[in-house]
Amino acid sequence: MPEHLIRLRGPWEFRFPTDPGIEPIRLPLPSDTLPVARDSMTILRQFGRPARGSASMACRLRCESMPGLLTVHLNGEPLIERSAENALSTDPIEVPIPSPLRLRNRLELTVLGNAASFASPERPWGSVALVFTEQDEPPRVDESDRRTR
Repeated sequence: MPEHLIRLRGPWEFRFPTDPGIEPIRLPLPSDTLPVARDSMTILRQFGRPARGSASMACRLRCESMPGLLTVHLNGEPLIERSAENALSTDPIEVPIPSPLRLRNRLELTVLGNAASFASPERPWGSVALVFTEQDEPPRVDESDRRTR
């Protein structure tokens, strides 16, 4: 069975933990303009579990065009942790979601404050999708981006 993609376009909420005077901003992703933060920013998106067939399918998280991405947490559980040096990569990241999605889910990304410098109309920043496949199809995983336990 081919992949079934659900793109998490938005709105995403951008928060600035090291700049408390800045109010959260809501933007869709991908975006050709991003806010700038002093150190880092947190990007949040809530979403529901897909109704059809998701319980019998394997699910992965795919992040593309996201230079500056440091961490990804799903419902408080870490999925991706990268150093600032590795975060500058423009390579796509795909990791398995280890347990079934909840009825309501929260995706939290931490990105470098200068991630805005990578966004442009020619190259929008931040494509995030859930990828569903049949359970017996092995997921494509980039081990360098996977969290070590």
